[in-house]
Amino acid sequence: IGSLIVGYSYLISYIIFIALSRMFLSLFLFGYSRKIEMSYPWILYFNQLINASVKIYCIFRLSKQKWSNRGNQSSATDDNMMINKLRNTMATWCTMTALSVLILCTLYFSNLIKFPSFTMISVAIGIS
Repeated sequence: IGSLIVGYSYLISYIIFIALSRMFLSLFLFGYSRKIEMSYPWILYFNQLINASVKIYCIFRLSKQKWSNRGNQSSATDDNMMINKLRNTMATWCTMTALSVLILCTLYFSNLIKFPSFTMISVAIGIS
């Protein structure tokens, strides 16, 4: 999104940042494998993306999880398809809302977008 707003230099600097930061993180792997390959930073990056995606998916779908170490605390399985469809829709809506807020806050705090002021909003809706 930053490269669309600023330009391709933003994307290039982000790729360089990923490469350098994950290369420093790969130095800790040097203690275990005694070698560093150029694929390590990218594997680490994609591993972090996949783990974050799984966590985001699971945090809003707690009813689908099974808690075997606490007895059978899984949610009751309803034969009602409408309730299951409503749960899935609500979980998707919560996930999309949280991701939208994350993206907007990230763009705002990196000074890529500005939120409208209260006066601008009041003029737009005709309260002024």
